[in-house]
Amino acid sequence: MEPENKKVESQGVDLSAEQQLGVTVASQSVDTNHHDDVPTVWKIFGGAIVSIIFMLIVTIFGYIITNLNNVQSSINCLNADMVKKTEFNDRLTHVWQKVSQVDVLKDRTEAIEKRCPTIDTLKEKSATTDQRINMLENQVKSLQEENKTQAREITALRERLAVVEAAVKRP
Repeated sequence: MEPENKKVESQGVDLSAEQQLGVTVASQSVDTNHHDDVPTVWKIFGGAIVSIIFMLIVTIFGYIITNLNNVQSSINCLNADMVKKTEFNDRLTHVWQKVSQVDVLKDRTEAIEKRCPTIDTLKEKSATTDQRINMLENQVKSLQEENKTQAREITALRERLAVVEAAVKRP
């Protein structure tokens, strides 16, 4: 079909019908047998399949909405448990003050440890002192024995001296 060029005269201007409507007419062929191209399965079950797909979409959408509501309620619970920033900063500064005090105490204990002997060195000194005490006790015992023997010898010599003096005075 070819468009007709009818001239319409309005207000002294010649326009064609196509130009008046602003549309170009194209020839189209209409196919009347398009119903035969659809498979029989689609004709019978098409609506059911579309409704099943729609129900799946609605179910998935409901599942997503439920999960979003659960997440939102969890977030609200977390927000309720949150600490205010100023309170957190106050606690944190208090903790850091305690940590700095611990550092100072650590330095003091290290200085005391350097000045004081350790337990191991005290044990070693105690062991050496015990050995010295045992040695000195043995020396005291041996000196006491020597003292006793020397005292016996002195008494024996005094007796001899007394005998010799008595013999010298008698002549």
